[in-house]
Amino acid sequence: MSQQSSWNRLEYGPSIIAQRVFFSGTTAVRRGMGLCFDLTATTGAGTDTGALTAADSPRMQNVAVPTTTNSGAFAGVALAAHAADADGQVIDIALPGSICDVEIGTATVNNTGLLTCSVNTVDAGAFVQAGFAGKGSFLPLQTVAVHATADGLVYSDLVGLGALDTTGKQITAASAVVGNILVGDILVVYGVEDDGTDNGTAIKTTPVTAIDGDSTVYDVGVALSTTGGHMQIAYYVYRGSRPTCRGLLLDGEQSGLTQYVNVASADAAQTMVGGVSYLGPQSTLASASTATLADGTYPGEKKGFILKGTLGTAGYDLTCTSGTSHGVSAGVSVAWAGATFNTAGDCLIAIWCGGGWRSLPAGDASTGPVFAAS
Repeated sequence: MSQQSSWNRLEYGPSIIAQRVFFSGTTAVRRGMGLCFDLTATTGAGTDTGALTAADSPRMQNVAVPTTTNSGAFAGVALAAHAADADGQVIDIALPGSICDVEIGTATVNNTGLLTCSVNTVDAGAFVQAGFAGKGSFLPLQTVAVHATADGLVYSDLVGLGALDTTGKQITAASAVVGNILVGDILVVYGVEDDGTDNGTAIKTTPVTAIDGDSTVYDVGVALSTTGGHMQIAYYVYRGSRPTCRGLLLDGEQSGLTQYVNVASADAAQTMVGGVSYLGPQSTLASASTATLADGTYPGEKKGFILKGTLGTAGYDLTCTSGTSHGVSAGVSVAWAGATFNTAGDCLIAIWCGGGWRSLPAGDASTGPVFAAS
C-alpha cells in the first residue's frame, strides 16, 4: 500500500500524511472516522495466505472499526466517506502526525485539551472524550460550538443529567439548550440507568420524532428501555452529517483509545485493559456494579478510569485479576484489593508493572476512588 506526505505551506488547508489501506469491514466508512489496524487479518493477496506466522501478512495494511480488542493499534482517520461494501474496500487514511478533519461528538476549543477515538459500538471511530496522549488522540485546531440552527453538534450530556420517562421514549433534558433540537436530529445514546432494576437497552443511535411543546422535552421512535422505570440518560445529538473538527493527529505511543461503560446496579461492567474507561451515567445504584481489571500486557501500559456522575454509596467496585496492586489513599501508598468509585470526578490512572497495577500518586480521599486494603 502506498504512503505519501503532503505539507501545505501556502494555503490554509490540511497537512496530510496519507496511506492507502484495505478496510476489512463491511460497514460504511465515515469521513474523519478513526480506524485501527486489523491485527488478526488472515486474508492475503495472490500466494500470500496471510497466516499469523507469515511475515508478509496484510495485518499492517488492513484496517477495521475500533473495538476493545484492537484499541492498542490505532492507524489513522478516513479521508473520505465510503458506502458499505460486503467485500471490504480500499480507502485512504491520514496517519498520526497529519492535520486533518476528525469526527467529533463534543464541542471543541482551538488549541485546548485533546479528544481520543472511541471504541463504543454506537459511534466507534468518533472522538468524543479525552484519553491518553499519543496515537488515537488529536489536538483541536478549530473551535466547534454547539449549533442552534446549523448542521453539526446540537447538544451533549455525557454525565447523564437527562431523564427518561417510563415509556422509554420521552426525554427531559437537563438544560434548555435542548431547544436547539429538531425533529429528525440524531441521538447517540451512551448509557441509560437508574437503580439497576431499570437498566437500559444497548447503546444506539435513534432519531428525534417529536418536540413536546416545552423545549426541554422530546420524543424518540425507539424505546431506550423496556423496564418501565424513570432513568437517567447520557447522550449527544447532531444534525445532518456527523460533526468534524480540524486538528493535529498526535503521534507517539498508542493511547489505548476511550470507551463509555454503562454502569448498572449488580452488573459486571467490565472494561478494556488499556486506554481510558469513562463510567456513567449518573444514577443512584441499589447495589454495587463490579468489574475485574485484567492483567496488563507489557510494563508501562496505562489504564484510566473516570466517573462521569455520582453513583451513590454502592458505587462501582474495581478489583484486579492478579498481582499485588498499590493505590494512594489520603496521600499514603497502600496495597489494595479493590477501589470503589462513588463521586463524580473520581479518577484512577494506573500503570502495569509486570506483577500488578500501581496507581499514580494523584488520588486521595477527595479526588480519587476509595481503596480497599488487601
